[in-house]
Parts: sequence; structure tokens; C-alpha cells
Amino acid sequence: MGFIRRGLCYLCLFFPLWVNAGQIAQVVASVGSNHALRAGQQVSLQRAAPINAGDELNTGAGARLVVKFNDGTVLTLGENTQLLLNDWQYNNKAQDNHAGFKLGAGVFRMITGAITQQADPDLNIETPIGSIGVRGTDFWGGYLDADAIDVILLEGEHKIEVSNALGSVLIASPGYGVTMKQGAAPAQPIKWGSQKLQRAVQTIKMPE
Repeated sequence: MGFIRRGLCYLCLFFPLWVNAGQIAQVVASVGSNHALRAGQQVSLQRAAPINAGDELNTGAGARLVVKFNDGTVLTLGENTQLLLNDWQYNNKAQDNHAGFKLGAGVFRMITGAITQQADPDLNIETPIGSIGVRGTDFWGGYLDADAIDVILLEGEHKIEVSNALGSVLIASPGYGVTMKQGAAPAQPIKWGSQKLQRAVQTIKMPE
């Protein structure tokens, strides 16, 4: 799985201090046309732009967007992605931190930070087909195909729960993924072949 890291290691560079009280993250890299919907206004997202709780992040055709949160979580969005940051509460002295995002379209990769390093992690990502419950890991999720949500555990020791109204499954091993389709319970995890894995990686890979 080592090749997945290539081109993304720079995301762990030192990070600037927050500049406003409502800020929860900051743009690390922005390629192409990216913006946030914030209080009814469209805000361009360039490198070092602040990200606030409640922002809806949107990327354009061929675009990439990388943001780093105040706990160290790194989120990468592929092209034509819509992700609402509807809940983010993090305090490094608290044990009741929580986060909730809502994916409307597209793909993302998340490498979780300190927000999941508590006794009972609470980070959930809703999609139109089901939800992804995260306890601390490196994973990819989104639409590889128009009719399904795919989720794969890339690295990490914590399980991912993928669920909808019809069932729930756990991804426990890196390299294994789950597919969700409308009207069906999430499929059992299977090990992804190199071709499918490469398809996923290419969706969030930064241009060289």
C-alpha cells in the first residue's frame, strides 16, 4: 500500500495558526476551481483560505482541494465533489469531540487526526446511500461509479462501519472495501484489486 502515500506526504507539513474564531480548517492546496458556500455566499478557496464550520465545499471539473483541520485531520477532495461540513467540534482537552459531514457528490480521502483519539470517537459521514462511521484511520470514499458508493480502508488499525437502513458491515483490514447501492444492504468487504484501487487513488491524486 506504500505507493498510496506518494504525492501526499507533503500534507503533514507545519500548519499556520488559525486567524478567526469560527475557523476549523485551512486550505493546504487548491488546484482548479474550488469554492465554499458560506451563509449563502460563494467564497473562492485558494491556498491558506480559512474553512469554517457549516461550509459546503465544492470542487470543479479537474480540480483538487486539500484542507487540514485544527486537530490534524487531512481531507482531500477530488473533482466535482460536494461535501457539507455540518458538524465539527474539537477541543484538545475534551473527550466529547464530534464531527459530521454530508457527501452530496464526488470522492474524498480522509486521514483522521486527534478528533478520533478519544475513548468513544464520533465522526460520521452521511452519503445519499448510507453512512460511514470512522474511529480513526486513512480511508477513501465516494462515487467510483454513478450508482454506488465505495469505501476502502487504506491504512490504520481502526475499523470503519459502513451502514444504511438495511444493514451494517465493518471494514477491518487495509486494502478491503465495501460497496453500497440503493435498495440493498452494504456488501461484505472484499479485497480490492490493483485496478480498482488505482482508479480510487487517481481521483484524489494531486497533479505532479
